[in-house]
Amino acid sequence: MITLKKIISSIYVTEEEFITASGTLQTNIDSKPDTLLDLIDTPDAYDDEKYLRSTTSGTEWATISDVEGSYYKTNFELLSLDATNISNKYIDLAVAPKTDDSLQLIVQNGLKGILDTDYTVSGTRVDWSGKEWEDDLEEGDKIEVVCWY
Repeated sequence: MITLKKIISSIYVTEEEFITASGTLQTNIDSKPDTLLDLIDTPDAYDDEKYLRSTTSGTEWATISDVEGSYYKTNFELLSLDATNISNKYIDLAVAPKTDDSLQLIVQNGLKGILDTDYTVSGTRVDWSGKEWEDDLEEGDKIEVVCWY
């Protein structure tokens, strides 16, 4: 006696066909790629410091700089002002911000720096000569720096 199974609204298959199809399907699932490199449309090797970008023709490894300047790296610093910083009225950062306003400065006494009011930026140099911070900063003050570059 042949038993029929209904698998989709009006398609019937024998139990033997169903078992064969199920087994084939399970085999295909079990043998799926388990790493990115085993997929059909991906590059065949990893490339350090890059990400996988989708394109109209598939995928490719791309660097952050390939993305029209919309991504930034972030640098964090905690600077302690010494007598020289106070006398010179500037500090030098480890990296230059991408733009003048891609910099956040907070003095640990609670003062949050405002560009052009408290300080100016030129390259890696933060200068407060003639600005509001000139009378506010003291030796030993710590400045938390977040710089997007």
